[in-house]
Amino acid sequence: SKATKERPNDKENDQSKEAKRPAKKRKPKTRQWGYNRKRGASKTTTDGSISGDSSIPSTVKTRPADDNTADKHFHCYLLRSLDPDHPLKTYIGFTTNPQRRIRQHNGILKNGGALRTKRAGRPWTFVCVIHGFQDKITALQFEWAWQNVDKSKSFREAVGCDTLAKKIK
Repeated sequence: SKATKERPNDKENDQSKEAKRPAKKRKPKTRQWGYNRKRGASKTTTDGSISGDSSIPSTVKTRPADDNTADKHFHCYLLRSLDPDHPLKTYIGFTTNPQRRIRQHNGILKNGGALRTKRAGRPWTFVCVIHGFQDKITALQFEWAWQNVDKSKSFREAVGCDTLAKKIK
């Protein structure tokens, strides 16, 4: 049948379509932190010689050590709305800087307020700020447990009764 046979004009049409299309411009891949190399691989130095791991070209950036987490303090907080139309509205969150975070929630600082605190409920005030967490992971786990009281295994164990934990939610 005609559908299975290739028409000579079809190939010419396909080639002319490809010629009309502009070539896609690809952005070169850039890496912020050094090169993607395996350990032990030889590297080329700035003078063109090949050496082992002992010499690193001056153009290679290394990722900074994560020692700045020792200086940070991790907080979980409870906000309450001061809006008379939403007196029972609350929000639980995590931050390293509570004063900056409350300003973000209240819209004083432009970027960073949670979506749930932007629409209704402004202004917000702190009801409780909990600090003293060892690291970010522990603070985020606590935040999740506080937000999901009925699902939190640690909270159910602390209360001692699943039915009571579900009533609290």
